[in-house]
Amino acid sequence: MLSKVSKRILVAEDDDKFREALKHVLEEQGYAVAAVGDGRSALQLATLESFDAVITDIRMPEMNGIQLLHSIREKLKIPVILMTGFSELAETHEAIEMGAAGFFAKPFRQEDLLAELRVLFALPSEPQVRSDTPDENFCRLRIDDFVQGRNIQFDIWVRLAENRFVKIAHGGQDLSIDRIRSYKSKNIQYLYLEKSDFRKYVGFSVTVAGALRKSTIDKSRKMNFLKHTGEVVLENLHLNGVNEESFFLAKDMIESTVAIVSDEDDLFSLLTLLNDHSDHIYAHSLGVALYSTVIARELKWTSATTRFKLALGGLFHDVGKKELGREIIDRPRRDLTAEEIRLLESHPTRGADILASIGSIQGDILLIVKEHHENLLGQGYPLGLKKKQIHPLARVVSVANEFCNLVIRGPSTVPLSPEQAMQRLKTLHVGALDAEMILALGRSFRL
Repeated sequence: MLSKVSKRILVAEDDDKFREALKHVLEEQGYAVAAVGDGRSALQLATLESFDAVITDIRMPEMNGIQLLHSIREKLKIPVILMTGFSELAETHEAIEMGAAGFFAKPFRQEDLLAELRVLFALPSEPQVRSDTPDENFCRLRIDDFVQGRNIQFDIWVRLAENRFVKIAHGGQDLSIDRIRSYKSKNIQYLYLEKSDFRKYVGFSVTVAGALRKSTIDKSRKMNFLKHTGEVVLENLHLNGVNEESFFLAKDMIESTVAIVSDEDDLFSLLTLLNDHSDHIYAHSLGVALYSTVIARELKWTSATTRFKLALGGLFHDVGKKELGREIIDRPRRDLTAEEIRLLESHPTRGADILASIGSIQGDILLIVKEHHENLLGQGYPLGLKKKQIHPLARVVSVANEFCNLVIRGPSTVPLSPEQAMQRLKTLHVGALDAEMILALGRSFRL
């Protein structure tokens, strides 16, 4: 509690119980509070008395919170904090542009409200969640990802500016499909989860004795690698004719996956080794991850966990090649000796063993890595498995892998167009690759 009444706050909220709850919390902290039930009354009172801040709901009778913000900012210069919920996402963006001093989610949590006031009044901080958090602590999700269910069990944030986020919904709040669609129609594209929540959202947890490992890798190195990843995706993988929505949804999942991986030193080191080992292998790995995710979307596999597994499996499907020399992986298979082919075909097993030794990768990912060169006819490697024996996610990655072999420039290949690559998949790999997944990939190019 504050030692004395030092700040006066005007509260505008039309719900009587909610208004009284706010007033009670603020007065307990030592603030002097005046509370009214609509925006017009709040504006009138603000012109008659002196206040240090205004806290207002967005949806109110007579004058809504956005109109009140505009009038107060224009005439009185008093800082305004808005209570906002997922149902007011569009209005929140408008309030950001108009210069709102702060936000907290409704229904409110006392710590969020008090944290905004501490920032506003430069009061001593306490170890509570703050909305001014570095960008790298968040993972971006396209708003389409929230269409699949009616609620999400984690706090949802919007990005106001660099290193500045605001929580617009608490975990478990109802997110109706109609509401999401209305935001999309207003060109609101992204929502954010804190990175720790994103890990839970996609079912990925790297722990040591129950605690997340503390990374020892330089932050700037990670940020440069993430930037490099985004550049590789756009420069090498954005193919003519691809469905733009599917591509950018997949791109966001890939970049969030790489961001999560970058917090785990062993996995990050593997990724950077792939990038350094060969000029094309990292681009190929990103391509397989991305187009595996695209296939999943076309198959209506909406689970974030499934898409994350495909992204992670695609990223690491060729990690076993890091143990092979460039004189093997950069030459066409037709030019290799029998012994060199044997070594090349050992890379799925090598990759699975490498990931298993780290101890932080799920069983499904290991199977993707180990089985991505199996085929439905039982003629693949390393085990000669047939269709029902091959993991469904590995069958997706197999299709994406063959596609990327054809469309991404390699050391000894000239890339084909998506149309040419799809035709080759349908003719040369008939019966060997999953036909349903080939068709799904074709749909993403309208082929």
